[in-house]
Amino acid sequence: MPLPDGTRLATRIWRPAEEGPHPVLMMRQPYGREIASTITLAHPSWYAQRGYIVVVQDVRGTGGSEGDFDPFATESEDGAAAVAWARMLPGASGKIGLYGFSYQGMTQHLALAGGARVDAIAPIMSAWDLWDHFVAEGGAFRLDWNVGWAMQLGANAARRAGDGESFADFVRSTERGIGDARPALPDIALARREATHLADWVEAIGDREYWAARSPSRLISDNSDALTTPALHVGGWFDTFLEGTIAAHAAFAAAGAPARLVIGPWAHSPWQGGELSVDMLVADWFDRLLAGTPRGADNASEMRLWDLTRKEWRHLDSWPETSLPFWLTGDGLAAAFSNGLLLRSPDHADGIETFVHDPWRPVPARGHHLTAPYGMAERSDLDARADVAVFTSQPQTEPVRLTGAGRLELHVESDAPSFDLHAVLSIVDPAGSARTLTVGHQRCARPVGRQEIRLRPVCATIERGMRLRLSLSGAAWPAFAVNPGTGALPETTAGHLRRPITISISTPAKLDLGVSR
Repeated sequence: MPLPDGTRLATRIWRPAEEGPHPVLMMRQPYGREIASTITLAHPSWYAQRGYIVVVQDVRGTGGSEGDFDPFATESEDGAAAVAWARMLPGASGKIGLYGFSYQGMTQHLALAGGARVDAIAPIMSAWDLWDHFVAEGGAFRLDWNVGWAMQLGANAARRAGDGESFADFVRSTERGIGDARPALPDIALARREATHLADWVEAIGDREYWAARSPSRLISDNSDALTTPALHVGGWFDTFLEGTIAAHAAFAAAGAPARLVIGPWAHSPWQGGELSVDMLVADWFDRLLAGTPRGADNASEMRLWDLTRKEWRHLDSWPETSLPFWLTGDGLAAAFSNGLLLRSPDHADGIETFVHDPWRPVPARGHHLTAPYGMAERSDLDARADVAVFTSQPQTEPVRLTGAGRLELHVESDAPSFDLHAVLSIVDPAGSARTLTVGHQRCARPVGRQEIRLRPVCATIERGMRLRLSLSGAAWPAFAVNPGTGALPETTAGHLRRPITISISTPAKLDLGVSR
């Protein structure tokens, strides 16, 4: 496919066996059109058998396509041109939909931002704001995620160039040790800048305009009609981009578009549980909007959410606005003896809970969306560490349904110019097992004082006899780089320059959790 500037994009097309015309489904991705996102979705031939012309394209500078790859930088213009081209393919009915997962979800939003006329989209697990939903969390660069993705793309670039030595270097570069004197970023990120974007992205930390110029949330505002496109957004409670999926759905719903949101018990990949086929969900969506031949049951509910503890689907019209407040309190030993309390009343004495983050033995990230195996990881052994402050509620006297995001408001002080705070909300059964429900991370700098940590959205029923627990620490390695405590950038600070950090939290501190009836 030729672009207006003469660059040619390699594109593969699957066609139905029957005579046309047929609607078109298009996916634009950087991993190779032969793969076609089959790590998560059905092969394009499956969609072709349902009566669609399926178009899978290598974006600029990847796979067999010409040009230079710069993640998300040219996807608006290139995507709009690709949609216009695909709509005119021989045998096409004139109806076109965009589908795909992760990067392929963002190319859908960005094509709309570039002025593409599309009849329906189905972005799965994609970011809306590049910085807040893809690159960072609570202002902290997602180290493990960003390094792993950049090294994958670097390896793909080396393969494309026939450079076996660099390919092996990219594969090996994901191995990092906490005692390593090198900075957290792999050396090859600087040595092979033409093959990977990682060094550019680290240098752009703090440059909000850089990220906004590549974000659907900013770019699509220049084409408000795009938000009226029918949109099915699919996410997972343990997906890295969960908040981006929710924010994108909210933007389309606010514009009055036919908008649906489905969130299942899934990580970014693989997708397991929920007793629901995402491919069938996507196919039924397009059958209804492109082919005019709905084959599945039409669920008019705007939101379908999987309850993580009851293991069943809940149908809502909107996010609940009710909150359930708790207050953190203790006797100063919430870290040393894990005996802090989560109380429903704020009427208790003021106190201080202090713990020390040691960069030699940082608290590890575990489960949820941060590390494999993803999901509701058991973490009672981490809560027993003396550098984790633990606050546990009384057993529930009646079931409560947590729905939506949580917010922790606290006053915090430190002896270091910079530090991180990692919060984990877990459910504790009568036997003492603690399983993660949701997490929040925040990068902090002096002067600190009042601090707010946003907990990622969740849907779970806390049954009678179960307890809630909030755990606070100064690290979640290697999901985030270990904060050196000096004010320097954690991602580029060598190991021997990291210092121990004392963190003090004033109690009572307030935790608000979203709930629904």
